[in-house]
Amino acid sequence: MTDRLQAELTLSLDGAGAWLDSQVAHLAQHDLLPVLRTAEAVEFRSPYGSFHIRARGKDLRVRVESGDVGGLEVLQETVSHYLTAHDPELAERMVWRGHDREETLPANFREMQVVERRPVSPWMIRLTLRGRDMAAFAKRGLHIRLLVPPRGRAPIWPRRARSGSVALPEGEDALTVRVYTIRAIRLESGEIDVDVVRHAGGAVADWAEDVEPGARVGVIGPGGGYFPESDWLLIGGDETALPAIARILENRPQGARGRAVIGLRHADARMDIASPDGVAVEWVVGDEAALCAAMAAVKLPVSGAASVWFAGEAEAARRLRTMFREERGLAAGQVSCAGYWRRGGPD
Repeated sequence: MTDRLQAELTLSLDGAGAWLDSQVAHLAQHDLLPVLRTAEAVEFRSPYGSFHIRARGKDLRVRVESGDVGGLEVLQETVSHYLTAHDPELAERMVWRGHDREETLPANFREMQVVERRPVSPWMIRLTLRGRDMAAFAKRGLHIRLLVPPRGRAPIWPRRARSGSVALPEGEDALTVRVYTIRAIRLESGEIDVDVVRHAGGAVADWAEDVEPGARVGVIGPGGGYFPESDWLLIGGDETALPAIARILENRPQGARGRAVIGLRHADARMDIASPDGVAVEWVVGDEAALCAAMAAVKLPVSGAASVWFAGEAEAARRLRTMFREERGLAAGQVSCAGYWRRGGPD
């Protein structure tokens, strides 16, 4: 059995208990529930490993565990993110013990090259990227952070900070960072496909329109959720979720059952999707309201293990999460609704 890697962090934090309570509530909104909860401590488990947090007075102690370096660093970065969101000055006081790779590239970072770009619909461009040591990207998560260097400048890649966070370059070397789905992965050639929605004015969308083969990009991952495992699945989303929906459906067991509801702004954005015979695919041309209405109209099976997966605009995801949890009575583990973008937010 492989020994698990560990790292620990100790901080003095005013209101440590209140901070811990707020984080438990926040993570519950993203369908991550603790496996252990006491008055002073909480433990979470994820595909990357586990993290245990104890708050006693001003004393905050964090322990993260994982089976590999990449997973451990993901957990360290997650804890660092939530702590510095509470108080940015904490970053200067955060020093992990047990795993210290300060000022190195993140273990889950890969430099890759664009080897092909091609339109797969009038509204979608597929980029094929090639890199080395890609086995870790075929498990645990469907998504990556794509790092695009500024035009005309050699890329400066991120480094791990003492706090466990990922430090991105700033100023003229600042990277454009966006989250995308791994549409397909081919380990034998070290290639992944990434589909980019075409829309003028988007930082990565504009770059993808004319990027040349050989261009260097960075990738951090994988992250996000993985393939749903329920027997019956209601899956839905808009164009931004189409790559994830397609990959999930292609990897469902042939005997799987369910329904897919895909919202499109334009009828010609429809694409061929391979799905099991027991999964009907419905295309909805319209806005978020039409998509949410179509999702809500689906009748879930009365018996058996059913789950709901949705991704798209953040407010639409929030409404559907509330409806399926509070009105339909599904448990937290049966509902995954993610906001891939927010109206009025960054492209």
